[in-house]
Amino acid sequence: AAKGRREMPRDEGNHPWPLRPNLLLLLADDMGWGDWPNANTPLRHLDALAAAGTRFTAFYTPSCICSPARGALLTGRMAIRWGGAGATWHGTAFGAGANGGLPASEHTIGTELRSLGYATAMAGKWHLGQAAGHTPRDHGFDRFLGIPFSTDMGSSAWQLSDALPLPLLANESIAEQPADIGALTATYLSFSREFVLSAARRAQPWFLFVSFHQPHVPLAPSPRFCNRSAAGSYGDTLLEMDEAIGELGRIVSEAGAARSTLTLFASDNGPWVEMAPAAGS
Repeated sequence: AAKGRREMPRDEGNHPWPLRPNLLLLLADDMGWGDWPNANTPLRHLDALAAAGTRFTAFYTPSCICSPARGALLTGRMAIRWGGAGATWHGTAFGAGANGGLPASEHTIGTELRSLGYATAMAGKWHLGQAAGHTPRDHGFDRFLGIPFSTDMGSSAWQLSDALPLPLLANESIAEQPADIGALTATYLSFSREFVLSAARRAQPWFLFVSFHQPHVPLAPSPRFCNRSAAGSYGDTLLEMDEAIGELGRIVSEAGAARSTLTLFASDNGPWVEMAPAAGS
C-alpha cells in the first residue's frame, strides 16, 4: 500500500473486504439443536448460508430462558453481571408488567456500532424490558419494529388469555394491538428492506438485528406456510422463518451489499421441551 494509506483487508477469495462491514444478526426463538438439519423440515436457505460460510457446532447459550440469553448476546456479558440472573437464580423473562430490563449502563452491539457511524435497526422480539430506559432505542437501535416480549405473554387470536393484548410497537408507539402474529414476518421484512436500502443509498454501514418470534409458541404460521411441513405446525413456522432468511439475503443483494455484509444466525436458548409437540428437540 502507498505510504500513509490503509490497505483494505481481504477475505479468503482475495476480494476487498470493507473496513466497516454491514452486520445482519438473525435470532430464532426456542429453536432446538435437533431442528436443523432435519429431514422432516428442510431449511434450504439456512443450508445455503451454512454452505457458504461456517457452522459453529460447539457454542453454548448463556441461559435457558429468553431475557438473560438475549441480554448476554447483545452485551457479551453473562446475565449475572447485568442483573438478569443470580448465583442461585437462573433469571427471569421480562413480561408485560416488568418495570425493569437491560440496564441503561450496559453497552450493546447496537450502541457500539452506532458510535462508529452505523445505522442501526431491530425488527422482532425484544424481551429486555419495555419501560423507559430499557427499550431497543435506549440500547443503540435507531429504529425498532416488533413485539416487546414473547408472543405467549400477550393475548392474541392464537392464544386468548386474561393478559393485555399483544402489542406491535413502532419505536415506543403501538402500531397494532393485538398484533397479527401470522403477519409479523412479512411486516418485519418490509421494515428491513426499507432500512437496508435507505442506508445503502446514503452509503452508510448498517447493523440490522432480526429477532424472529418463530418457533416459540403459540405456533402461528402465515396461511402460505400452513400444512407445508411433515413436522406439523412447528415445522411450518420453521419453513416460514427460513424463507424470511432467504428474502433478507435477497434484500442485501438488492442493496449491492452481498460482499460487504456479515450474516450471523443463532437460536437464543434451545427448545422449550415441555411444550412438545409444539416445540423443538
